Amino acid sequence: MAATDGMPGMDGKTGLEAPGAGSGSALSRGDPGLELVDEVDGEDQVIRTITRREMRQRRCLHRAVYIAVSDPVGRIWVQRRSPFKDYCPGMLDACAGGVVSSGEDYDRAAVRELAEETGITGEALVPCGVRLLQARGGGVFGGIYFLRTASRCLPLDGEVTEYLLMTPGEIRQRREEFTPDGLEALEAALEHMAGSGF
Repeated sequence: MAATDGMPGMDGKTGLEAPGAGSGSALSRGDPGLELVDEVDGEDQVIRTITRREMRQRRCLHRAVYIAVSDPVGRIWVQRRSPFKDYCPGMLDACAGGVVSSGEDYDRAAVRELAEETGITGEALVPCGVRLLQARGGGVFGGIYFLRTASRCLPLDGEVTEYLLMTPGEIRQRREEFTPDGLEALEAALEHMAGSGF
């Protein structure tokens, strides 16, 4: 599915300002399987609210955010996922991000996930659209964002064990080690940024 032109509550011209850290990670609040998420249909419309555990077990279509974070010379901050994650444990991920909580929009989820997983706050995210991405075990509507920053990504919340800096070419060469949806989101973000002359 092609990217849509915008996301709810987003200013596509100036980017999304990250006001600060969010409400805390699901892991720090207890059992992440009990987190409430919205199951959506093929048009990204909410069908019902379910637990994250049910979403994973039944492979329900849901929403997530993906933030491609680049350093000033174009290398991508790549994360190593915790071995305790319920999705692709221990794999590399080309984007920061995560599942959108029930009632949360893409913008708020992106700001929250960026702060939780990298420690980066107060910087403008560039929205790159919403796409239906293919994840292991089903599809996910992904709100995709890009951030170029001189800030360092730090593993803070237990969901990321380390960060590496890799060029897009290095990432593509090692694609078997990466989450498939994160790779797809990275390519979409890079294509969007190239098309906008960034």
